[in-house]
Amino acid sequence: MTRESVTDFEILGSRVKINPDKVSGETTPDEIVEFVRQTATQIKTQAPQLDNGQVFLLAALKIAEERLNLNREYRDNIEALQASAQDALRFIEEVSPTAL
Repeated sequence: MTRESVTDFEILGSRVKINPDKVSGETTPDEIVEFVRQTATQIKTQAPQLDNGQVFLLAALKIAEERLNLNREYRDNIEALQASAQDALRFIEEVSPTAL
């Protein structure tokens, strides 16, 4: 990790450094930080009495909940797609003339 590749960000007064080479997928460090910043700011607006550590913990819990829900939805959709594909294959086998 070179010093030049690390990007410095600020969220609610806390500094964080992210190496873009360590970010997986097509998501950029800017997008990640902005998502966390929006989540933390929303929580801080709703509960201004919380200190930043509590805000960050609640933000992490909220993001984890969203991630787990998306994973569950993805898994359910894959299972439904597989079931539909099996049903379609059975239907095709039923209506197709048998080979001689």
